[in-house]
Amino acid sequence: MINTFFKFSKFRKPREIKQIQQNKFSICECLSATGLRAIRYYLELDEEWVKEIIANDMDKKAVECIIKNAEKNQVNREKFRVFQNEASRLLYSNINTFDVIDLDPYGSAIPMIDSAIQSLKSGGLLLATFTDMPVLCGIYPETTFYKYGSIPYKTSFCHEMAMRIALYSISTAASKYQKRIIPLFSFNAEFYIRLVLIVKDSAAECKNNGMKYGYMYHCRNCQNRYISPMGSYQQFQSHKNKEKINSHFRFNNLIGPSTCDVCDSNMCMSGPFWIDSIHDEDFLNLSIEDLKRENYQHLKYSNQVINFINSIKGELPLESQVFNYDYSMLARELGVNCPKLSLFRYTHLNFKK
Repeated sequence: MINTFFKFSKFRKPREIKQIQQNKFSICECLSATGLRAIRYYLELDEEWVKEIIANDMDKKAVECIIKNAEKNQVNREKFRVFQNEASRLLYSNINTFDVIDLDPYGSAIPMIDSAIQSLKSGGLLLATFTDMPVLCGIYPETTFYKYGSIPYKTSFCHEMAMRIALYSISTAASKYQKRIIPLFSFNAEFYIRLVLIVKDSAAECKNNGMKYGYMYHCRNCQNRYISPMGSYQQFQSHKNKEKINSHFRFNNLIGPSTCDVCDSNMCMSGPFWIDSIHDEDFLNLSIEDLKRENYQHLKYSNQVINFINSIKGELPLESQVFNYDYSMLARELGVNCPKLSLFRYTHLNFKK
């Protein structure tokens, strides 16, 4: 993903592309432990794009281990720098410095998000891992609320909800500094979620966040639900010039239905969530092209990664449908046998035709 980001110019202005070509990329892994991932960055990233790699850990023995591993792998220490510092302190002392920051803590990355956002250059890449899935999936809603500012709902689509809660929390942290986020790739696997996103200066785009955040009204009995954006732009005619159409942002009335119009059960509200796109199709296509190159053929799981990204691409036409439906639950509600998943896969392509 980082190698793909190096040449992904979709959200870069010509001036920014020129600066990158001159200065290259600086990468910071501020929770390095033994330095395994940082050393892989040194060995596997395209050397022509990399200016420096920072490996950091607050533990003295971990730092000693990073240095030993760097020596064993014949790493150039001028390009590979090792620090012993608390992660947020390192990031706060390097404001607007790094092009790529990787956060992979035990638990939540939220305590370091503010410092990471400030430490990134405009248009920089943030990779964040969250392993506190019981919190994000609604098992401990009171903890979710004070950590992420969102009310979760324990349900079958909890993993997608976890990603959208985390993206909402990151976006609100970024908007305080007039920065917006652009998710490139988001996924859940086993016990964690992983988010890959761009953080870019844009005060104008921050004003549109009200359309990217929303609440969900969910039936406690069936899978009926409504997604309500926080706000929207409304168009109206100019008083002075009847042919001119102006637009004005207004926050929506968030009072939702109290009872379900399908089964008359009680509806509950949860959120706010990130309800905008969580992937970028152009970035995914470029990632697949990169993985098919010869210099990735040594990777044991490259084909599995390609298949995984392709499966995500298959869901993109349905991305306007926030939160997935559990088709086995639908079959149970309808009192029919649960069909094979292969019948549903890529069905939207047939509807398009």
